[in-house]
Amino acid sequence: MDKPIAGVNSRHKLVLHLDVNNTVLIGDSLTKSITPEEALNEYLTDVAWGQVDETGVWKGDGKISLTPPEKNLVSYYKFAEAKYKGKPRHRFKSHIRRFTEEAIGKPFRQFYDQMIDALEFPGNIKSGNGNDLPSFRDKNSVPFHCIVPSFYTLLDHLIESSREFAIIFRTFGRDGHVVLQATRDYLEGKSFNVKSKKQREPQASELPIQGLAHDVNFSMGEITRSSNQISMKCPEDHLVLSNLWDIYKYFSQTNGVKLFVDDYEWWKAQEFNSLGAKPLLIDPGDDSVHHVMFDDNFRPNKPEDSVVNLLLAEKGRFSIVDPASFDDVCVVKADLYQSICNRNYFIEKIEQCERNYCKFISEEKN
Repeated sequence: MDKPIAGVNSRHKLVLHLDVNNTVLIGDSLTKSITPEEALNEYLTDVAWGQVDETGVWKGDGKISLTPPEKNLVSYYKFAEAKYKGKPRHRFKSHIRRFTEEAIGKPFRQFYDQMIDALEFPGNIKSGNGNDLPSFRDKNSVPFHCIVPSFYTLLDHLIESSREFAIIFRTFGRDGHVVLQATRDYLEGKSFNVKSKKQREPQASELPIQGLAHDVNFSMGEITRSSNQISMKCPEDHLVLSNLWDIYKYFSQTNGVKLFVDDYEWWKAQEFNSLGAKPLLIDPGDDSVHHVMFDDNFRPNKPEDSVVNLLLAEKGRFSIVDPASFDDVCVVKADLYQSICNRNYFIEKIEQCERNYCKFISEEKN
């Protein structure tokens, strides 16, 4: 589907907290530690499910899903991780990043091919100001997008619907400025049409930007954590906020597009438990705004290994709540296959979240 769908509830201001790597950007464009092709293969090992037979061999059915479709199924990622336990981590990573090139992953090759096909550039990879749009080239020098196509469609839709919104990139990595630059280039109408690889002639975007591109802030904010505090350094003036209500108010009232780096070292020190992960503050009593976070490492039913720490305002304070209760309400596990192959992916998921959030708010009031 190429045409954005209508019907997103515009009653609330929409504040989108978007992870960068494998949510908006494929691979690692700065350190080159993982190529987009390798990133796609690694992603597929996490959504490919199978059974382990009595001989210890993993057998998949050639289907993919964000969650196990049946009990007692294990993802190939977890199977291979256990298989390589005690061996250098880079050997495990090297193996899963060749997944569809090896016999075990051949039944899933069709999904890799579909993603690659959807990412092929329709024309010139340069934006109007001469910068290369985020891209990679295959062995035949054919260019492909590094930004998932549905992100551009989301920008189109938000602008065309005159939606009040803000985008906050939330990352542990170093690729934030890459997506900021791509966002500004696209909003300025300087990038080329991304809708179909069949359209070989470049076509300049003619979106009614109304100055939004100039609201892309290239200063970096920072969120740090400790055992008893969450602190946030704002990108505009480096003001440091440590009161959760102040942080909530900042995110709710912010405009434009901003970048925040979350505290990976603290999350790692907490053994990747959601309690030490990226904080997301929600106040159901505030009907002026709806916060939605997309992250590929959000695992609603595995808080011991998840990237979102959800804090809900209750009785004048923010309390930790079960993230599973806000799955597809305020938090979405980003689906790389869908965000690449379905150009309305973000729009559809946001619509679903808004329907569910309105239902949640209605129940809270009653």
